[in-house]
Order: sequence, then structure tokens, then C-alpha cells
Amino acid sequence: MNTLAEKFRLKRKELGLSQQTLAEGICEQSQISKIERGHFIPSADLLFKLSQRLEVPLDYFLMNKLKLNLTSLISSNYLLDY
Repeated sequence: MNTLAEKFRLKRKELGLSQQTLAEGICEQSQISKIERGHFIPSADLLFKLSQRLEVPLDYFLMNKLKLNLTSLISSNYLLDY
């Protein structure tokens, strides 16, 4: 479970929400489907609204990406140059 799409789909299902219910008043159901299939990266604003409905902090979706970037920086000795 490391991609935005996987985390998004699993959290929605965990809460028992349909794509339509999650999207209601925020975006189109088709956008939810595209996010879950990895075909659409939501804007920060959209991701924030959806994270509120999914009852998770915004960084829930971003933490693996941040960890991977930090790990890459450390392994490349980039941070050691400063």
C-alpha cells in the first residue's frame, strides 16, 4: 500500500463510502475513479477536501512520497554536502 491510488481506494472502502458519496459536493465521481486507478493526480485543494471527507490528515496520502524523497537524498549524500 504505497501509492496514492491504493491508499485512497482502501481508505474509502474502509469507511464504507461509494465513489459517488465521497465525491458528492466536492468533485465528479469520475475523478474519484481516475484517482483510484492512478490516472489522475488531484490538486492540493481537491486532495485536502477529499482527505477531510475520508477523515485523514492530508499527509496521510503524501508521507510515503516524502519518505522516499528523503531516503533518496540521504542515499545520494546530498544532505551530507551541507
